[in-house]
Parts: sequence; structure tokens; C-alpha cells
Amino acid sequence: MSENNENEYKSDWACLWRKIKEKAPCKLFLNAPFIFYMISAIIILGFLGVWIEVLKALLEIEDANPQSIFTALIAVPPALVGASSFQLILKATDERDKILSSFGYSATCITLVFITFSSLLYADYPKQAYSILILLTFFTIWFWSFTNADNPIYKIPPTDAPSGGHTSRNPQGDLGGFTT
Repeated sequence: MSENNENEYKSDWACLWRKIKEKAPCKLFLNAPFIFYMISAIIILGFLGVWIEVLKALLEIEDANPQSIFTALIAVPPALVGASSFQLILKATDERDKILSSFGYSATCITLVFITFSSLLYADYPKQAYSILILLTFFTIWFWSFTNADNPIYKIPPTDAPSGGHTSRNPQGDLGGFTT
């Protein structure tokens, strides 16, 4: 834990919990650019392989089967959590935040363990494997939104308009010597 926060928090876990609450993505769900990006880039394009396999199964195309849906779905969490973790780690390293950096590494490792477990489980228990994978997918979408919660690119910038009134109005006072 950093020296600045040493007296403020009793443990690194309390500090991590505070950071998670501060960066809570729920406030971003009121932000249109964030929502549009999440839906179009993450859910539609990021899951494109899954949507194609589901569509093939719904249309009963010959080579469609539950294994191909599982295979497409199993590729999404490592890619999404991996990209998000690297983004979080780079930012945390820049800010010398070892807690968030460790959280990024841990999220990647935990995701890989659950992906491996789900893959091994699929042969004998496909429903349980799908359940684990779906929960993991929701976690990785949350993790992406957590990582991007304070990214200024998704925020609507404040209006930078002058506050002196309409420009056709003659200002009071002496403007001698003032040039534009």
C-alpha cells in the first residue's frame, strides 16, 4: 500500500474495495458514448463469432452444433479480460498503483483458470460448463467497464462556451488598447 493511503485504510483489501466502488461502472450507464461503444464494439463485434454460431444453430445449418457455440464463446473472456487487464495494468503502473495492477493480473489468471476448468468440464457436464462460461463472460464485461469507467474518451466534455453573454452586446468599461 502506498504511504499516502497507509493511515487511511486498514488493509489493501479495503483500498481495493474503495477503488472498485469509486470506478463503479453503473454511473456510466447514463453516458451515451459509453453505452454505444459497449453495445456496438464489445457485445456485437466482440461476440461476433458467438452470434454467427448461434444464428447457424437457429437456422439449422448443417455444421451447427453446441460444441461450435461453446468454442466461439470460450474465446471471448480471455480476449476481453486480457485487453482490459493490460489497459488497467498500464494505467496503474503509470500511477504507481500496485493494488489495481495486481487486480489486473489476478483477473487474467482467474479467468484463464475458469476457462481451462470449463473446457475440461464440457465433455461430461456441458450445462455446468456453459453456466461457468456465461458467468465468466458477464464478469469480463463488468471488468471491461470497470477498467474504462474513468476513461475520458467516453465522457461528454463540458461546454466550453463563453459566459459573458451574447457577443453582439457592447461591454461596459474602457476597451482602449484592447486588440484581437
